[in-house]
Amino acid sequence: MNDDIREFIVKLLLEKGAIPDGIAVDDYRYLDNGHIDSIGFIKFIFRVEEQFRVRFVEADIGGAEIRSVGGLVRLIATKQAA
Repeated sequence: MNDDIREFIVKLLLEKGAIPDGIAVDDYRYLDNGHIDSIGFIKFIFRVEEQFRVRFVEADIGGAEIRSVGGLVRLIATKQAA
């Protein structure tokens, strides 16, 4: 299941540009690297919520976990399991 989540997230990121070579995808901090701007982030999160039928709360949005691909994958998987 996590592979499906990761694949979808990577697909969304690739719509905005290439992911830098030489970095593990799970470690990629797409917000810190400017891959997605603040407006793009809102759209990105909306698409993730829609795809996986989860809802992020303010604490999720402001947290560190959502800022990397691997963290977001874990966050989605946790929400789906609840």
